[in-house]
Amino acid sequence: MAQRCLRSFSSSARRVKVCLLAGEASGDAIGSGLIRAMSALASREGTIVDFCGVGGVKMDKAGFKSVFSTSELSVMGFLPVLRRLLSFYVRVVFLLRSSR
Repeated sequence: MAQRCLRSFSSSARRVKVCLLAGEASGDAIGSGLIRAMSALASREGTIVDFCGVGGVKMDKAGFKSVFSTSELSVMGFLPVLRRLLSFYVRVVFLLRSSR
């Protein structure tokens, strides 16, 4: 699937921006594999892939630069989420603006 995605971009553009969001450990693991696979395919196709968004340690090791730490999203329970709702909103707006 990643190969098909890159081929559709590589014919018209040499630089592709991909935004990812991994909110917990399994997403971080899957995201790191995706980053490695897309980077390898992109280098063969002559395309540069810029990754942006939010990820964890594994994604960082794969070459991803996270806008902020996934630990800032880790909240459990109804009331703690309500208390941090404004903070979440600010993070989402920041993420959207930085992805442009």
